[in-house]
This record gives sequence, C-alpha cells and structure tokens, in this order.
Amino acid sequence: MLTSRGLLELAREQVEAYIEKTPDCPHGIIAQAEICINANDFITAIKLLKESSRFFREHPSMLLKLSESYMKSGKSEEAAQYAKEFGKITQSTSTMYALLATIYERQSKPLEAREYYDQIHIGQEDINRGLLLLNGKIFIAEKKNDEAIDLFKTLIENESVTLDARIEGAFMLAKIYNKSGEYDLAWESATRAHALSKGKWNQLKFEQKIKEIKKFFTPERLRACNYASQPTPEQVFIVGNPRSGTSLLEQIMSMHPEIGNAGELSTTFLLEKRSKIYADSFLPYPKCLIDLQQQDVDRLQNEYLESVSELVKEHSIVTNKILIMFEQMGFASLILPQCKSIHIDRHPLDNCVSCYLNNLITSGHYYCSDLTMLGRMWRIRKEMRAYWRDTLETKPIEIQYENLVSNQEHETRRLIKYLDLPWNNDCLQFHKSKRIAATISYDQVNKKMYTTSKGRWANYEKYLGPVIEHVKDYL
Repeated sequence: MLTSRGLLELAREQVEAYIEKTPDCPHGIIAQAEICINANDFITAIKLLKESSRFFREHPSMLLKLSESYMKSGKSEEAAQYAKEFGKITQSTSTMYALLATIYERQSKPLEAREYYDQIHIGQEDINRGLLLLNGKIFIAEKKNDEAIDLFKTLIENESVTLDARIEGAFMLAKIYNKSGEYDLAWESATRAHALSKGKWNQLKFEQKIKEIKKFFTPERLRACNYASQPTPEQVFIVGNPRSGTSLLEQIMSMHPEIGNAGELSTTFLLEKRSKIYADSFLPYPKCLIDLQQQDVDRLQNEYLESVSELVKEHSIVTNKILIMFEQMGFASLILPQCKSIHIDRHPLDNCVSCYLNNLITSGHYYCSDLTMLGRMWRIRKEMRAYWRDTLETKPIEIQYENLVSNQEHETRRLIKYLDLPWNNDCLQFHKSKRIAATISYDQVNKKMYTTSKGRWANYEKYLGPVIEHVKDYL
C-alpha cells in the first residue's frame, strides 16, 4: 500500500523490519524488489531476484518482476528469457505472450510483437486492465493508423477500463494525429487525456520548496557542510526537463564502453529522505543537512554507490537522469563531491508542447495538465539549472537539444571530452543499441537522428498563450 502511494522510504522501513524477523522469506524479497522497481532501481531489483532463484518455482511472480526489471533497464534479451521461463513453470501462456509482445513492441519489432499478441486469450479482465492498449501500439508500429484510432477511441469511452489505460489511449490518439498533421485533433485528444486525470498539483507548495532549497544552498552554506570523504567512480547526472532530450542523450552515451546508464534512478530522492534520520535532526530538509556529521554523509555516499555497484563493475562512469535532479544537485554535491552534470535544454515551446501531448501525468507530472503551471515549471527548472551552474564548484556542460539533433557528432565529441574519455565512433550509432529506453521515448531513441520535432510548437501556437506568458524571456 505504501509503495503504491509513492511512500517508498516508509515502505522500505516496513519491509526491512519484516525481513529482520523472517530472513530469506520470499514475500519479503518480492516486496523489496517491488520497492526497487518503483524507485527505478532496476539493478538492485535484478540482483535481489536473481539471488533468490531457489524460490522461482514456488513463487513464479519473481520471474515476472525479473523480466519487468530487465525490460525497464533496457535489456530486452534477458527480459524475454525470464518471461519464457515464467511461461514454462506456470503454463500461463497468455501472461507470457503479453509480456513478450510488450518487449518486442518496445524494441520496434512489430512482426514479433504481433506474433505473440495474437496468441493471447483475451478475457474481460484483460480488457478492463487495458491490454488492448498494447494491440493499438502494435497497430501503430505496423502503420495501421485507422485500426489504432478506432481501438483507442473505443478504449477511451469504456468506463470499465482502468483510468490509466483510458488516459494512455487518449495520449496515443494525440500521438497519431500529431504525426499525421492533424494538429487540432491531436490537441483535442491530449486535452481529453488531461481532463480524465484526477491528479492534483500544488504549485505554491512546490515553489516554496524551491525557495527553501535556494535559501539553504548558498556558496557560504555549502562551504560549511560536511562532504563525503571517499573517492568514488565518476557519477554523472543528466539534468533536464521531461521531453527535453535526456533519453536521447543517455542512449548516445550508452554506446560508449566506459559509460553505464542507471536510467532515472531515484536513490538521491530516497537518501534525501533518510538524511534527516541519519542527522538525528529536528530541522526539516534541507536545513537538517547542516547537522550531518562526517560519518553520516559517508553513509549516504556508500548507499548511493551500492545502488550502482553492478554498473561500476563494468564502467568507469555511471549516469543518472532522474527528472527531479534539477532540485537535488546541491544534495548530490555533498554525498558525491566529484560528480559532474550535463544540463540539456530544449526550445521552451517545443518542450512544453511535447510535455502536453505525451503521457507524463500517470508518472506524477500533474502540472502538465495546466498550461499556466506548465510554463511556470519550465521557467523554474531553467532558473534552477542556472542557479546550480553559478553556485556549485564543479561546472556543468550545457547541451542544446536542437544542436544535438542537427550536429550530433560535434556535440557528442564535446560531451565525451568533458567526461575525459577517449572518442568512440559507436556513440554516433546510438539507434543500433540493443538497449531499450525505459521512458516513453523508447520508440524514438531506437531510430536514427531526426529533426522533425524542431519547431513543432508553431502548429499549436494558438493554444500556447498561457505558456508563452511565462517563458517569453527565453524565446
């Protein structure tokens, strides 16, 4: 229950207390893995589950979670392997076929995806939980847009289908219309998706939090804080807005043999929550950080490094592109003093249009449903990146998305030089990667570089007045 509500740190404490009483209990391991998956810590989830292979026959749900973790960490072959193993043990072929169809759809392999999907015995429960969404996505990959449109329209109107599936269906409609140049229909479909959402966003509370972060993390305060003392493998944070090119940048970097990608790993967020406990402080975050002793920041550092330990074994640099890093760079600089950051920017109107037309709300970005808040959030994120650039000792490299897609080699060479790595030509072949991005951009970063998204905002200009009001200084 705690995990489903996003209270991952409280959930972790509950599970650890349970495991202490009942060591090696498979239910505790499954719960631990579920928390890790929700924290985007797929590496730890995989490690936990593989170490528990003796339970697979009695608890095949572990195999499902292992397949899911591999898929979300970008490793499709391993994901398919464990999906098939689940099918063999349980004889639950429909679940196996659904998982395999999902894996191949995410790989942009419509023939394989269709082969497995057509073997699923779909019941009413499958329809209610939105399995038809997968069929629609395969239709799109097969370039059968009319069939996809009819399916998504039916799905959206079916109130027995889960709300998240109906929202996703409306966003998929927007995607089809946007690509086919029917921009009013695309905007109408996205607006329908936002109207279906029941999520709430407290902008005033969020802006107060940002104000407190800026007030605390001054150069003078940073000099007074304790920093983790151990040298570490290089950690690199990709700091950008949703839909600003962070997944593309990550995919390009993943082609270099020295770079491992941790995806949107939320360990810093969880450690931020623990810092108050470790400091034994009565002060709220971030003020509690002043009470951290040397052993406390070293402990926080060790816990972060543990979450990327499997990547560190094979790579000298590990990246993390968690989307809230724009507010956490000060904290990250305390526990990982040698970390570097890459700031990526995109034209504000193209960025905001992409945020509005794509499904970010089911992952908690509820501000995207209000154009005024969307514009304000773009500006706040931009200003925070500038604040860290001017405040932190280690300066970031700044990448413009439009420059990256129009002159990939120049920008990539500049980036690899910043990371003090030798050049590798594979970085120019990112679309050949076997890795699947774990975000909604997965179907884009597996294709060759394209520039068609540049300037797309002009097709929606008549809707963008509330956004323009807040970003006009950056146009």
